[in-house]
Amino acid sequence: MKDIMSKLDYQGKEYKLIFNLNVLDAIQDEYGTLQKMLEEAYGKKTGEPSIKALAFVVAAMANEAIDIETDGKATPEQLVTKKQANRMLSEFIQKNGVEDVVKLIDDLMAESLQGGKDSKNE
Repeated sequence: MKDIMSKLDYQGKEYKLIFNLNVLDAIQDEYGTLQKMLEEAYGKKTGEPSIKALAFVVAAMANEAIDIETDGKATPEQLVTKKQANRMLSEFIQKNGVEDVVKLIDDLMAESLQGGKDSKNE
């Protein structure tokens, strides 16, 4: 597994998203397995993507990137809340569609789990 980064713009601010072991750990704490989260996020049972699961993953990825960037700084940046993650998703979906959110997350995780390139969108 390799730390892979992407970016998401929200209200004119660029948020980095990273997938690494800490994000995978958070997903496993919340859903039990990565596979269960993916099934829920992609709507395998319901036929529609789960905004709750997508927002959870976006918040976990954004917060991990913030933690990494502000590690050791006197005043760390404020972490992304669930509501902010939902707003970020809403803006992204309005511009690109829900399928692109799913693809962004899927590509980021797949590249990381396969050992990835250096980083994405940099």
